[in-house]
Amino acid sequence: MRKVIARSLAAAALAVVVTIATPASATTGAISGKVLRIMLQNTAGGSSFFVLSGTNTVGNCISDNSHTLALFPDNDRGKQMLSLVQAAWLSGKSLTVTLDDTVATSNYCFAMSLDFP
Repeated sequence: MRKVIARSLAAAALAVVVTIATPASATTGAISGKVLRIMLQNTAGGSSFFVLSGTNTVGNCISDNSHTLALFPDNDRGKQMLSLVQAAWLSGKSLTVTLDDTVATSNYCFAMSLDFP
């Protein structure tokens, strides 16, 4: 069942790049790694996020036990990003996330774009 879901999500996500515009003065960077954790929560409980195995971070962005942590935007774009992150997790493939430390909540940075090759 997991393989069927992974194939379906991977096919749907093939060659898709989800992007949000970044300000010109932003400190941005791209981090690649496998998905270690996905946390979805009610907005009142905090932002939903995912954690990649990459051990780098961008600017002042906070990490999770030395692994890259990125928040999902709480909108339709965030739902699209969740789909790509799930596809990467189910397939075991790496994902690249672009972070911007000026688009953050208390240094928890939002994913600006995802690339799932």
